[in-house]
Amino acid sequence: MKYLARLILFTILIFSGGCLSIPRQIKKKIADNTTRATDEAIKGSPKLQELNKICTDIPLPDDFVFEEKYLLTVGLNENLTYSYDSKTAFNESRKIFEDYFKEKDWRVRDMSDKYPPGLDFTDGNVNVSVGAESIGDGFAYTIYCKRLEN
Repeated sequence: MKYLARLILFTILIFSGGCLSIPRQIKKKIADNTTRATDEAIKGSPKLQELNKICTDIPLPDDFVFEEKYLLTVGLNENLTYSYDSKTAFNESRKIFEDYFKEKDWRVRDMSDKYPPGLDFTDGNVNVSVGAESIGDGFAYTIYCKRLEN
């Protein structure tokens, strides 16, 4: 009986308005710390500085809200990932990305038939993937940038 009472109390606390903001605050703090650590890693690496410039020069729809930047190490490669929230659906924003990379003569691979839908761009040395996933009344975008050589 004590277990059931605790379970009910816990459930009420989780679903009450005040407690729902705690996970959001924790998520925001983690994202801020991750972004800060990634910025420090970028400062110390000319390769990451170049990759960061490529990926931050990409034009974004006006309503994109930056959420997080993080460094992902796969083998010897260091890759950068940028997360954004937006109200703009992927089928509307894709033209901005396609036009930008086509103008720069990057190869474009359409992955809008995949889930989540996306686009993949390559110039021979760098690969940039843009993906979007529907969340609530908006979209979570990810821009993933990686070098193709070690």
